[in-house]
Amino acid sequence: MSDKRLKPLLSRFKVKAHHYELYLAAFTHPSVNLGEHKVEDYQRLEYVGDSVLGASIATLSYKLRKDLHEGELTRLRSSLVDTNGLSRLAYQYEFAKYIKVGPSFKTDLNKSPKILEDVFEAFIGAIYLDRGFDYTFKVVERIFKDKIIHFNYEASVDYKTKIQELCQADHHTDLSYRVMSKHGPANNPSFKVGLYYDGVCLGYGFGGSKKKAEQAAAKAALNKLAKGK
Repeated sequence: MSDKRLKPLLSRFKVKAHHYELYLAAFTHPSVNLGEHKVEDYQRLEYVGDSVLGASIATLSYKLRKDLHEGELTRLRSSLVDTNGLSRLAYQYEFAKYIKVGPSFKTDLNKSPKILEDVFEAFIGAIYLDRGFDYTFKVVERIFKDKIIHFNYEASVDYKTKIQELCQADHHTDLSYRVMSKHGPANNPSFKVGLYYDGVCLGYGFGGSKKKAEQAAAKAALNKLAKGK
C-alpha cells in the first residue's frame, strides 16, 4: 500500500496491522465514492465495530466495576460508546486529520461528531477483522480501562430528566423547582431547592449551585416516589 498516512495513528494505539487496507477503509468517508473510483469506505466496518466495541466495554465493565448493578452498568456502557463519548475520543486522538474525504466534502470534521463516532467504530471493526477479538479487546482495554474504573454513576444521572419524563407519562406538566433558602458567601453558596409537583413538594435537595440542588431535589423526589410515600 502506497498510502501510509495511518502509520503514526496505528503506532499510537500500538496496533500492528496485517491487512492495512482495512484501516484505510475505516478512515475513508463515503464522499470519496461520489467520483468514478469506487473504494471501500467506513460504513460496513462501522457496523462491525459497533458490536465489538459494545461487547468489549460490557465485559470490561462487568469485570472492573463489581460495585455496579445491571442498570448502572448499562448507563456506564452507553456513556462511553454514545456519539458524545466516541467523538470526544476521536477528537482527542486527532482522527480528523487521517480521514480521507471526497472533493465535494466541505464540512469541518472536528465539528461532525457523528462522523467521528462512525470512524472510531470502523477503526475498532478494522482491528477486529484484522487481528481477532482477543487482540481488539486489549486495545479497547487500554483506551477505556481508566474511564471505566473512574466512572461516577451519580454524576452521569440526569435526575431532572427522569422525573420530567415520569410526570409527562402521567399527563401532568406542573413541575417546578423553587429556591427554598440560600446560605454562605457569594463565592461558596449553598442552595436548598424544592421540587414541586401540582403545588406539592415532592422533595428537596442541597447543592453549591442551583443546578446541583435541583438534581438533588429530583433524586430525593424519585426515591420518595419509588417508596410509594
